[in-house]
Amino acid sequence: MRVDLVPAMRARYLAVAEAAGGGLAVLGALVPRCTSRAVASVWLVIGLAVVLLALGTWVLRRRRGVLAGSLALALAAVAVLLAVTPEPAAAVTLVIPMMLGGQMGALVLPVRHWRRLTWYVAALTASAVLVNPAGFDPPQQLAMVGLVGVGLALIGRIYAQVHDQATTDALTGAYSRAVLDRTVLGTIAAAAAGARPSLAVVDLDRLKELNDTGGHAAGDRALVDVVQVLQDGLDPDDVVARLGGDEFVVLFADQDERSAARWLERARARSTYTWSYGVTSVHGDDTVSSVLKRADDALYRHKSGETANALD
Repeated sequence: MRVDLVPAMRARYLAVAEAAGGGLAVLGALVPRCTSRAVASVWLVIGLAVVLLALGTWVLRRRRGVLAGSLALALAAVAVLLAVTPEPAAAVTLVIPMMLGGQMGALVLPVRHWRRLTWYVAALTASAVLVNPAGFDPPQQLAMVGLVGVGLALIGRIYAQVHDQATTDALTGAYSRAVLDRTVLGTIAAAAAGARPSLAVVDLDRLKELNDTGGHAAGDRALVDVVQVLQDGLDPDDVVARLGGDEFVVLFADQDERSAARWLERARARSTYTWSYGVTSVHGDDTVSSVLKRADDALYRHKSGETANALD
């Protein structure tokens, strides 16, 4: 299950960082220093390319994979500068933007990509250090690569813990209400652009009865079971979030309400516990409150027997 937690503000952070880094590279190429004209030309070309990359990052920020691809290219550009810079002091200094660029990934990429990014940055650093003309000895090379790798691993672990606490429900593993609101906003924008998403509110039946007869542990097991059943078989872009109490939301990124209802019926048949749901389509002129209210109304009309189906 995937959820897009990268709002436009984070795309802006990456674009600004890339523009600043590219500008510094151009400045480094133009300021007179003890280096060859060929190396200065590489710095100039790389700097201008990264500035253009920043522009592309901002223009294409809403497309899937753009932030990850842009960050990967920016880190590769820094690795090229590290590989061609003959001055030892300047080369060592370039290890810092490698580590900072990797840490930027903690801000703009989903947590599950962090380990992959750490290996990518460490491999780039190792390759650049090995071919660097300054002639670093093996202990120096190991220290430079280790600084980047260990630094990213520690930051990644800390960020992953903070991220999980901020975005997931501790009991069930579903996403939090804050994540739900942001994701619904993105889905509304997608609906305005022609997508056909839908949203369902799911309500666990007789939770109070479970708590009274089996204790709160029994109720907790039921909530966890419902989330596991809902998460099983979802498309990568679909999201399960806890709305509060015994209510959950399933956001279908590319299914209309009838397709979503059929999927939920199959899921309900697999569940150990009984639950009800209401489904509605997401429209481009919706708000978070309006789409949740329609789904909630469909749920309670269905539970009260006013309608024969769970559709809005």
